[in-house]
Amino acid sequence: MQDLLVSGARPRTDAARGRPLKKSKPPRGRLQNTALADQILKKLLKEFEAGRIAKTMREVPFIRDPGDDRPCWNWTLKNRILMVMQGTFDARNISQWNSLRRSVVANTSAIYIIKPRFVYLCTKCSKEKKRSVWMAYAKDSRRFECGTCGLSCEYAKIDGAPESAVGRRIRGYGCQPEFRVEDTVGESLPEYRPAVIPPLADVAAKWDIGIKYQTDPTRRTMGSFSPETNSITLGTENAGIFFHEISHAADSMLLKKRGKKLKGGQDPVQEAVAQLSSCVLCEMYGIDPPKEYTFEYLRQYSRHGRDDEVVQLALAVLERTGAVLELVLSAASGAASPPSRRGPEQQAPRRRTSR
Repeated sequence: MQDLLVSGARPRTDAARGRPLKKSKPPRGRLQNTALADQILKKLLKEFEAGRIAKTMREVPFIRDPGDDRPCWNWTLKNRILMVMQGTFDARNISQWNSLRRSVVANTSAIYIIKPRFVYLCTKCSKEKKRSVWMAYAKDSRRFECGTCGLSCEYAKIDGAPESAVGRRIRGYGCQPEFRVEDTVGESLPEYRPAVIPPLADVAAKWDIGIKYQTDPTRRTMGSFSPETNSITLGTENAGIFFHEISHAADSMLLKKRGKKLKGGQDPVQEAVAQLSSCVLCEMYGIDPPKEYTFEYLRQYSRHGRDDEVVQLALAVLERTGAVLELVLSAASGAASPPSRRGPEQQAPRRRTSR
């Protein structure tokens, strides 16, 4: 329920308890926010001032898939940005998580989004008196009442429309607690269909690789390839992540030809091959290549994290990376057309001409 800030024009008795209805002053001057709301809004302002907002908005959901029922789609863009800033892609209240048979971990702190705080007025009396006539809220009956004409209305029937008998004005902003998916445990989240099918999805189909989209609540991985089941699991619609996993699949096929297989876990050489291949494929398909991310990704798999070690690791896997790219691109040139919902990013690789 919205955070109700109530006020009244005249003292009026609550029949259930025989005492005056609660009143508050009408809104005057600037908006009156709660202290926590001001703190949250200042964080959003600093994100703009620091120039980080563009990077943050890359993770903000914009295109809704028909099967995606996350409550954040009913939030404003501002609140979706706040959700991402607080380190999650899915946040809900306790009852919403319980409906998915997931529970919030004990002693977990909530994240906060912004919600308006309203005051309500009687439209009829305000027009007649040519001033705002504020209504009072009776907690026992859960109804708003006008102290002038006696109008009574349930909160659920107030829609804030201009022609409505009860109008509302924003007094300020408060906060609403939500809990991150990373702070919940229980049943797996349902699978969903991506809004845009990634490039090279037809290569996966040609190789009989199953693709499913299912978010990992722990956010430990955004994608994975399983040689045992010959399947790719994605927790994001980022094409670069898919390129990384399809490169793992191609690397696995090449190893099988030599009687070998992919090593379990995060092997530095395997990860370097997959990420370098992903970066090249992004460049070829007209997608902004994650060059800085690729360098830092390789750094964490180098021995001491020095720049020269990162370069040595990249050079060491260059031949293997080339073989992976050759296999993927040769399959792409002879594969069938991708499924429907083909977008601009799914066009054939663009060729660069020298100038």
